[in-house]
Amino acid sequence: WDRYLAAAPNGSLAPEARYNRALALIRLDRTAEARAVLEEFARGSYRSAEARALLDALARDAGARP
Repeated sequence: WDRYLAAAPNGSLAPEARYNRALALIRLDRTAEARAVLEEFARGSYRSAEARALLDALARDAGARP
């Protein structure tokens, strides 16, 4: 996703690429980076509901960790 976004930061698929990058960051346990991206989506209209749900899940997971 990083390569695509570097090549086409304003491309027609850039929003989807940024969202998919956030999902990849979650899988890589880079949750702070993922949260930053998801917070942008949560404030907007594109995928905002999904982003808020993921942010809520990340917060619950963070609270469950010792």
